[in-house]
Amino acid sequence: MSKSIVEGCEHLFLGVYFSVSFLSPSLPFVPSVAGISLSPPFNPNFLLILPQYQHKISGKCVKYYFFDQKNMTNTNLDESGVPILSTDAIEIKAEEVISYFDKKILEVPQRTPLLEYVEKLHSRYNLIRNYNQSLGRTKNGSAILGKTQLKPLGLFVDASLVNDPRFNFVLGHELGHVVLHRSVDIKRTGYEDQDIVDTEIDFVTGKKILRTPRDWLEWQANYFSSSILMPRISVVTAVVTKQNELGIKKHLGRIILEPKAYSLRDYKAVQKHLELVYSVNSTNVECRLNDLGILINRMNLNVQHVSELFSTE
Repeated sequence: MSKSIVEGCEHLFLGVYFSVSFLSPSLPFVPSVAGISLSPPFNPNFLLILPQYQHKISGKCVKYYFFDQKNMTNTNLDESGVPILSTDAIEIKAEEVISYFDKKILEVPQRTPLLEYVEKLHSRYNLIRNYNQSLGRTKNGSAILGKTQLKPLGLFVDASLVNDPRFNFVLGHELGHVVLHRSVDIKRTGYEDQDIVDTEIDFVTGKKILRTPRDWLEWQANYFSSSILMPRISVVTAVVTKQNELGIKKHLGRIILEPKAYSLRDYKAVQKHLELVYSVNSTNVECRLNDLGILINRMNLNVQHVSELFSTE
């Protein structure tokens, strides 16, 4: 039997969405989380098919293993050798990684134990990992915060980040390179050698213009890190839980940010809750909520970042 087919598997079947014709007729068109209907304007890309709606082919449940080399070599590439991956495809890859280790992480809001995942990949696949050495600087003098080595496969986070709040995001970013880019000919995409070397600028999230092949690879790795640290369905559940705690009755599962004191107060409360649940920072939370279409910002259009709204200067 192929490794991609597992009989009687209980994993989520990931990546089946509104547009797929073989959805079970018993599946409600509008999904719900924690009893809350997820109606538009939600981004339909974060709908998962839950276990009870798993799609089966000839009695077998499809499960794509994220570490299957053939799986990645079959990915379409652009003219520069960059994998052509939508946000949806990246979400699915992150969910496959989580499901491979512990699918409960997808169901219950909690911290994703990335370090444990990497250690298991080390023991099962001989993935090299190191967080205790200085990675030095690039030729132009920028400090290297993370690195992915393709031959042999390994990931590295600079020792300066071990006790830094950014550690988890950088580790998730490098794991993203391992999962998404291990078959890429890196020299074709703008790196100096066959290692992917990441500096501060490579971890910038949010809206940015992607001009070069390297820009696209780094954007993909950043999106993967956000997806694995804050799984999409889990995030919706966490938001609804905190809104219920705050006594919010309208737009559950959605955050309407308006220029009113109560709106700002509630947003900060939800944001802080997500930071604590997922062990991420406020920027990670804001970008993730924007990516998932949960945060609807009706504040001053000249504001570039929500944190500016709380500035006392």
